[in-house]
Amino acid sequence: KATPQPAGAVNCRVEGAARLAESHHARVGALQKQLLNLEASASDRSLISSYQDKYKEAADRVRQDIATENTAYLAATQQLAKTCQ
Repeated sequence: KATPQPAGAVNCRVEGAARLAESHHARVGALQKQLLNLEASASDRSLISSYQDKYKEAADRVRQDIATENTAYLAATQQLAKTCQ
């Protein structure tokens, strides 16, 4: 005997969602590790100022990469959520 589902209730399991989240967290973790290294070099007073600026610029690019990764992950999860509605 089938039990009726209340209106609006959807049982949805998207295959690959766990892998998507896992790979996203791995990429962001690697980017954050690199960002910490670059920021440490950018604030190293033993380096010449122009070298510090290069590290700062690289850190800014990594920050942008993190933001891009987060935006892509959010878009992917929203697209997957639409398939469950």
